[in-house]
Amino acid sequence: MVNAKYSNRNNDVIQFVDSIDGKKHIGLIYDDPDFAKLLKFRFIKNGLQNGENCIYITDEDSGKIVIDMINYGIPVKYFQSSKIIVYHQHDTGTTKEEIEKNAKNHLETIRKSLVPPFRIVGRLVPNIKNVDGILVQMDFEKKTHGRFHDFGGIVMCSYDLSKVEKSKRKKWLTEINEHHHHVINISKNGNTVFTPS
Repeated sequence: MVNAKYSNRNNDVIQFVDSIDGKKHIGLIYDDPDFAKLLKFRFIKNGLQNGENCIYITDEDSGKIVIDMINYGIPVKYFQSSKIIVYHQHDTGTTKEEIEKNAKNHLETIRKSLVPPFRIVGRLVPNIKNVDGILVQMDFEKKTHGRFHDFGGIVMCSYDLSKVEKSKRKKWLTEINEHHHHVINISKNGNTVFTPS
């Protein structure tokens, strides 16, 4: 469950999330999973209230995510009417080729569910702790950002810093900044910055 103590924290970032509209590609980088979850759920709830269809992609248990969303205040009616769909990602593969093939399959499944206008939260590659996984994810980010004008919605790509491959982390973070319209950086020490690209 999202901790209520965050509701008064970092109002500038919350206001930014509340202001997101149109076709945008947003990055969310964090080391504070609770506050990040609050932002992701708020982003989804805002979309639902605007009449948008929402997709939440996770490698966590999808049932737990649904319960967390309901506890956050997202009405059950949105799940019953399929206005929000929570996708649990399964096996991602061990080689770059397997990871890419599985990510493309995930993308195709998601595309079949998209009805504009929409909002998506998540990533196509859940395991970005290894070089092959992050390379495939960064390739999807570049392609997505390069063709974003073709999209009918808003995408928030989330990156838990503890899950980002470590040997070239600075390089990956630079690429995330380069391939999003805005990037929100959340830190446990309270520093939050959103960086327009």
